[in-house]
Amino acid sequence: KQAAPRASSLDQVIGSQFQHELPHVNRAPPRQLGLFTVGQSSGSGCYNLADTSAQTFDVSTAACNSVNCPSCFITPTSVSHDITLTISNCGSHRWGIGTSSTTRSGVWAYTFINRHFTRAVSVTDGTNSYTVPTKSHIVAYCDSASGLNQLLFPSSQVPTLTVESGLTVQAGTIDFSTSTGAFSTSTGAVTIGGDTTISGAKTFTSGTGAVSLAGDVTVATGKNLHMVNSGAGTFQTGTGVISLNGHTTVAAGMNLHMTSSGSGTFQTGTGTVTLNGDTSITSAKTFTSGTGAVSLAGDVTVAAAKNLHMAAGSGTFQTGTGIITLNGHTTVASGMNLHMTSSGAGTFQTGTGTITLNGATTIASTNTFTTGTGTVSLAGDVSVAANRNLAMNAGGTGAFTTGTGSVTLNGDTTVAAGKDLLMTSGAGAFQSGTGTVTLN
Repeated sequence: KQAAPRASSLDQVIGSQFQHELPHVNRAPPRQLGLFTVGQSSGSGCYNLADTSAQTFDVSTAACNSVNCPSCFITPTSVSHDITLTISNCGSHRWGIGTSSTTRSGVWAYTFINRHFTRAVSVTDGTNSYTVPTKSHIVAYCDSASGLNQLLFPSSQVPTLTVESGLTVQAGTIDFSTSTGAFSTSTGAVTIGGDTTISGAKTFTSGTGAVSLAGDVTVATGKNLHMVNSGAGTFQTGTGVISLNGHTTVAAGMNLHMTSSGSGTFQTGTGTVTLNGDTSITSAKTFTSGTGAVSLAGDVTVAAAKNLHMAAGSGTFQTGTGIITLNGHTTVASGMNLHMTSSGAGTFQTGTGTITLNGATTIASTNTFTTGTGTVSLAGDVSVAANRNLAMNAGGTGAFTTGTGSVTLNGDTTVAAGKDLLMTSGAGAFQSGTGTVTLN
């Protein structure tokens, strides 16, 4: 072979970005900056990757199809899966075409190009990684002096980021936790695909539009669910069961209403129920108590033409010591009694209407029976008990008249002084017994 001519001064500064004089090596003709041939041969400026999911190149060796690797890697035109590309020992990258073992010094750029429209390329040096999205590229740097053999990808930290179109995060997290700035969205729909936690004592405030909570809502222990008490907002539930596990207070002047046209029921617990306001049972609805005692602490009024009924049974009816006024007819059922306590001093008084005693009437013990001044008619036989008298007031002018039947006087009969025993003129006879008859 002929010896290659010594490099010109221009050749000596090819690749001046490396800040050193290139050694004399066999090489392809100079190429224009940014113009690469694509392939896997020694003269290719950009190495064409294979369609395999994991590919590793140790650029300190002849690792690219048995020749030194260029500083550019590109995906093939047809890719069937995502690719993970590992570049190792970048700080000792061989320089030159072929298998030259001369290594670079300084700092140099790597270009990674993904020309596929659906598959991503993940580039890594074993420590740092960067994903090249579809139809895009990335430039990374490596240096020889640090000895780290690490690719220096573009920083993910930017002072201000303005995105004119969409922004898609394929993996990883978005962390604003160290920032004090506000986060504002556009006016379009915002979809949060994962669980959302509001940390610490921070709050969540919605706008004035409707807020829809499509899942169960749980309020933590000791926390409240408040509506602004000065507002006119309403609270409405679904048709499921509502459980109020704590005390429930309705504010002053506010109502607790059930829809009057519905069939819902209202049921309390076993504790005391206090109704502080007037209570009305509407229309033809009824009020039914349990079997316990019912105490009515105020006056009870039964409306006009309405009844106060006790069910047929052995229940009793008892009043207090005040006056009882029965303004209508009072009927005692068959076989039942109307009793006054026999040991009491209460009196029984009727009105001026006729009094009918349909059963036997007994005046107990030493009590008396006194009539008014009107005529007293005894329609049946009258018997005076043994050793009892039938006396007329001696100081009066009242007469005693019998009927036409026999009159039997079984005891001594005395006519008071100055009084007569007269027989009406007629055919009646007078007959004595066998004893002495004295006519004074």
